[in-house]
Amino acid sequence: MQGAPNRTRVPIRTRVNLAFALAVAVLLAIAAASYRSVASLAETGQWIGHTHEVLAAIDAVVAVTTTAETSARGYALTGEERFLETYQSDARGAEAALATLRRMTADNPGQQRRGDGLEPLVREHLARLADTVAIRRDQSGAAAAERVRAGSSTGLAESIQVAVEEMRAAERTLLAARVGATGARAARTRWIILSGSLAVVMVTVVSGLLISREIVRRRAIDRGLRASEARYRLLVDRNLAAIARTRRDGAVLECNEAMVRLLGCASREEVLAMTASQFYADPADREHLVSEFAPVGGVVDREVRFRRKNGAVIWVSMTFLEYEDEGQPSFEAVMLDITDRKATSARIEELNATLARQNRDLAAANQELDAFSYSISHDLRAPLRAMQGFSDALLEDYRERLDATGHDYAKRIVAASRQMDALIQDLLAYSRLGRAEISLDPLSLETVVDEACGGLEMELKECEGEIAIERPLGRVLAHRAVLGQIVTNLLANAIKFTRPDTPPRVRVRSERAGGRVRLWVEDDGIGIAPEHRERIVRAFERLHGVQQYPGTGIGLAIVQKGATRLGGQAGVESEPGAGSRFWVDLAEAAA
Repeated sequence: MQGAPNRTRVPIRTRVNLAFALAVAVLLAIAAASYRSVASLAETGQWIGHTHEVLAAIDAVVAVTTTAETSARGYALTGEERFLETYQSDARGAEAALATLRRMTADNPGQQRRGDGLEPLVREHLARLADTVAIRRDQSGAAAAERVRAGSSTGLAESIQVAVEEMRAAERTLLAARVGATGARAARTRWIILSGSLAVVMVTVVSGLLISREIVRRRAIDRGLRASEARYRLLVDRNLAAIARTRRDGAVLECNEAMVRLLGCASREEVLAMTASQFYADPADREHLVSEFAPVGGVVDREVRFRRKNGAVIWVSMTFLEYEDEGQPSFEAVMLDITDRKATSARIEELNATLARQNRDLAAANQELDAFSYSISHDLRAPLRAMQGFSDALLEDYRERLDATGHDYAKRIVAASRQMDALIQDLLAYSRLGRAEISLDPLSLETVVDEACGGLEMELKECEGEIAIERPLGRVLAHRAVLGQIVTNLLANAIKFTRPDTPPRVRVRSERAGGRVRLWVEDDGIGIAPEHRERIVRAFERLHGVQQYPGTGIGLAIVQKGATRLGGQAGVESEPGAGSRFWVDLAEAAA
């Protein structure tokens, strides 16, 4: 019988060498992939910080422009120099804020285009404010106050707000994308390290088995140990991590080339001539680190500061292992330079501190706005009440001495002061809706609607109107005062905008779907053209004259903002001459 053919066997030594070469290649690949991933994470972190800075610059433009408008109006109405000084300072600050925003968005052509649209709007707004200030200074307080009441910059301010919101939305989209990219890259980094570690473990296990077979085959333990030592030296010398062995007294026994590079020395001999305490920026750090070990044995992970040969201080992540070598306590340490990572962390902390300061500044601005609202509510309404009182007294006590023209003028003063008082109250309500802290509680829609109808009882009697409520209406999660204001405004709006000589008929009903409740307020009034449906929810937008349909022009704006604060939505369905159907959509509360 013919024998089996001879097969060429690869020597075990060669296979061991190949295994270690593979381990080195895996380590190099892990290090390279980890370095790229960490660098990418750091870069993404910088872009996230840049996005926050751009958002802060946008807020700065809005804050300075708003403060300039408030100060200009305050000066126009009061003539006090402190308002003028604040206005002049903020007008200059607005130009600086625009310049900062343009500089910070230089890397984003889309934001630059949006900035090109925002800048002329802000400058035109500031120019109109300057005209108001000039009128107060050069003409009279009455002319300036009339210009303020006319609200000539309202549409322009809304255009500025729209432009600002577009820039904010674009920047927040960038922020979300960058934060998402950071999470994905962090997950990829963890996967690289985990899979690479498993691969190294597998290669190490296979290498150990091959080494054992080599030792058994040769029956020469001493030669096998020398070969293993040589391979270990190769692995240490080629490792990207710095590795060093020292005695407890600080003498350096050995180190690899990565350790030489970490310290910025010229050669391995130069490192071996040093003591371990000389590695540290503060030699006392090593003594403290050594003191954490038990008498012998243990592992400590620390981040410490090293001083390089050129005097530069770097941060090092160290795994410190104590063992006994020929009866002498010794240490072996594996080290990585993490200076860049620490700098990135410091930058993030600095950005967080900046955001905290900006939040404090915003809180201070809100406090100033609260103070201004209080001044409007008390100081500005006081003369209005005086106007109403004296006008009523004039009509009552001097009725016989006034001719028809005098009566007409006095009635106009009363009507104008009441209109102004209503406008101030609506402005304050609109402002409070945007800033007040509200809590959502389970509420009965029927209770809120009944209370609103009770408050409108006099108006219903005067116009011979009727409100039909289709019960039950359900329960929603809302704030009682805000929801009551929304319902009152909708019902008052439905009663007011009726056809001539036609008593208003209002229908209130609700619908439930998908955990939401939609409250409908339907009327048979004059209706709204499709092109005007968005205009009516803006502050001060009116489709009809005050003489025809009295009001302040803020009621539906309060409805819109109130619904948003309650986590819902508001809208309208209407056709001219066919009535209107307003709705408010809110979360349903458990029964």
